[in-house]
Amino acid sequence: MKKKLICTGCGLLYMFAVLTGCASFKVESMKDVQGTPEDSVLVYGVLANANRIYFSQMNPERPADFQQAEVSSGYFFLKPVSPGTRYAVTYCDISKREGSVEYYYQDFISLQGTFLDFSAPDKPGLYYYGAYDAYESLKNGEKIKIGNEAKERKAQIYCLKSILPAYQGTEWEAVIQKTIMELKNEK
Repeated sequence: MKKKLICTGCGLLYMFAVLTGCASFKVESMKDVQGTPEDSVLVYGVLANANRIYFSQMNPERPADFQQAEVSSGYFFLKPVSPGTRYAVTYCDISKREGSVEYYYQDFISLQGTFLDFSAPDKPGLYYYGAYDAYESLKNGEKIKIGNEAKERKAQIYCLKSILPAYQGTEWEAVIQKTIMELKNEK
């Protein structure tokens, strides 16, 4: 009886940790992160069904960089990157539930390039990656967008609101808040 109670308690504690961990980004603060809106690019977006994503900087004319994207409920962001850099997905962990079946995809990705790769713009500031379904994209071999333009704008606003606490007290905070207001005012 005691063993069963301990197992049940551990299971409930684990479920609580998993559920609360999915509620927000785990990054506590980006105050020590290098890069400002004047000299770098803050990349953010949506890759639905993604649990972990790693990006490597592939432009030989720019500094090397390897980052695990901060992911929560499919929303993600990277630490500020250099303008003009090119990032390739090097590892992804994706899962999707369809009915009573859950599909998993975990793999290192070829450095030859995929449709999930992106190039940071040459102009510093915020860069919205877009809103895509990671599972369906890998399954079909091309980027599969999520929803229409209005839904994507809402996703972009939610993503920015989600990363705002991580950049509170930095030069990025005002840029993020201004972008949120501009998106809310778009029709």
